Amino acid sequence: MRLPPGLSYLLLSLLLLAGRVSAEPIKVIVGGYPFPPYVISAGEATKGLVPDLLALLNRTQKDFQFEFVPTSIENRYQAFEMHRFDLILFENPKWGWQHIANQTVALDVQDGEPYIALSRKVKDDSYFDNLADKRLVLVRGYHYSLTEFSSDEQFIKSRFLASLVPSNEAAIKAILRERGDVAPVTWSYLQYYLAQHPEQQDKLTVSQRWDQRYQHYALVHPESPIKSATLLRLLAKVQQDQAFHQLLSQYHLLSQSGNSVPVGTVAIPKQK
Repeated sequence: MRLPPGLSYLLLSLLLLAGRVSAEPIKVIVGGYPFPPYVISAGEATKGLVPDLLALLNRTQKDFQFEFVPTSIENRYQAFEMHRFDLILFENPKWGWQHIANQTVALDVQDGEPYIALSRKVKDDSYFDNLADKRLVLVRGYHYSLTEFSSDEQFIKSRFLASLVPSNEAAIKAILRERGDVAPVTWSYLQYYLAQHPEQQDKLTVSQRWDQRYQHYALVHPESPIKSATLLRLLAKVQQDQAFHQLLSQYHLLSQSGNSVPVGTVAIPKQK
């Protein structure tokens, strides 16, 4: 049966429109809080590994559009439970997520917190053996092995001679200014900081003892438009891309397999 010209045109237009609609990528909202070098706040702009990785994900596939939204280190749990975002990257299930429904996807990225101190105070690495008599500098809201992964300030201050600061940068500066003796500082941030302040490198000793080393994860909300199996597939593809390993090098990180050595640094030493 031959259709009237007007009806044929209408059907063709509807088919083309349906094709365009079906081709629209599904928006996935990714939360993140200031945590250099993963998320670096610079005024209204956000830089760091997370936005760069999202850009790489968007370039390598067309089914999903990943968009970043800021949250805070303290409020990220409530925001996740309220589904303010669909997933969060570079987290660890031990960091306060045990009682929050989520799906985990392992990332091929490792990091951790070695202890640092002023070099002139450290004769050898045995300085870090007993922390009970040391003034500790800890980042507020972080989950350390030392504190049994609790970020409760009352608990921490009841067990340790500790001062709490807002960031890794503040922890390093507190050590340099002798406002504390020892601080566990995120390895990737320490390399990021020393690359910007090379004059401070000889003033600090990095212990062979680490508070913790960990593999990073993506945590996916149960009602996220992208499911964990799909995200795993996309990330597996991206993590085989040379551009991904270039990002790790740029931000002084190692892949879990240890294949990418940070530019201008030594590889992360094995924990003793």
